Amino acid sequence: MKIIGIGGVARSGKDTLAKCLSIQLAEQGHVVAIRSLAAPLKSHLDIFIKKNFGIDIFNCSDTDKEIVRPILVAYGGAKRKQTRGRFWTDLMDMEIQRLERDGFNHLIIPDIRYSDPSYEGDELSWLQSSGATLFHVERIAENGEVIEAPNLDERENDPRIKAAADFHIVWESQSLESCLEFVNVKRFRIQ
Repeated sequence: MKIIGIGGVARSGKDTLAKCLSIQLAEQGHVVAIRSLAAPLKSHLDIFIKKNFGIDIFNCSDTDKEIVRPILVAYGGAKRKQTRGRFWTDLMDMEIQRLERDGFNHLIIPDIRYSDPSYEGDELSWLQSSGATLFHVERIAENGEVIEAPNLDERENDPRIKAAADFHIVWESQSLESCLEFVNVKRFRIQ
């Protein structure tokens, strides 16, 4: 299975790029899945966040997401620490096996956020060991500035993800249509 990872800070356009690449690869005849490392994290905390904050983490506004983001980051970090970086990537390994059995040949992971050199199985090293292609995206806000990391974890990890990326994209806000015009998978040598 060909794996494509996408890194970048929150609100940089990772999900938009994932959808765009998925459409273009499917047009070439590939069977593509998009799976997030954070989906199980959100599932683990879904009931707690709904009960205590009245927020549906799978379908919430940016304002609501900012309220609960520290909880998500803390829990995700604790599970990473408890397993020396492997918790979320081990879950993704199981998902990859399922996807391969179901006939998928491409997987896009739009939330590669962590690169801790002290954890051999952390997200970046895990991705690199699979021979994946890594994109890094940055978005320019309306004020002309690049959107900054919303928390310390992303400020520390994003530069390492960016440095390791095969492709770096800097763009303004993109609709799916404009993304399809902007990105051409052949240009990035993805097959």
